[in-house]
Amino acid sequence: MRRRRRRNARLRSIEGCDDMADSEWKFLIGTEGDFPDNIVVSVLGRAHPQYTDFWDGNWLSVKVAIQAGGFKGNYAADFRNEELARFHAALVRLYAAQEGVAAFETMEGQLSLKLTRDRLGHIAVEGTAQDDAGIGNKLHFHFGIDQTYLPALIAELDEILDKFPVIGKRDLER
Repeated sequence: MRRRRRRNARLRSIEGCDDMADSEWKFLIGTEGDFPDNIVVSVLGRAHPQYTDFWDGNWLSVKVAIQAGGFKGNYAADFRNEELARFHAALVRLYAAQEGVAAFETMEGQLSLKLTRDRLGHIAVEGTAQDDAGIGNKLHFHFGIDQTYLPALIAELDEILDKFPVIGKRDLER
């Protein structure tokens, strides 16, 4: 409970993040409209902007919103931007291939996604969302899209990675 209060207080302290629509850096996987099935990840800013090293400086404060079937919800989380960079690279490969998988996993387990493409261009999106790292409630969801959604998703991740590039070097000795 204390961790959730700290995270919510931190989110309130980041200017303009009272409403997810205020974030201009976001990516959407899925459909919108009358019957939406989607996940939207909005990047609110660097979680620790005072740090410039790889280990502390690459945390991003995000808000995750999910609509899947009859379920709808959102939660705050911290992701690492190199996780987004790996997902971006996997999506570029998936778009170029006739079939394959692109996966997204967060260090703290708050979101995992698997996009599986078949030869016809259909993409099955499977995911698990956890509202509090390590101890939170979990939502398992799945929905379908097709390959025409990938260019916009890749472009949105490009914009996020341009705004929040990976900083520092991954040095295993601190």
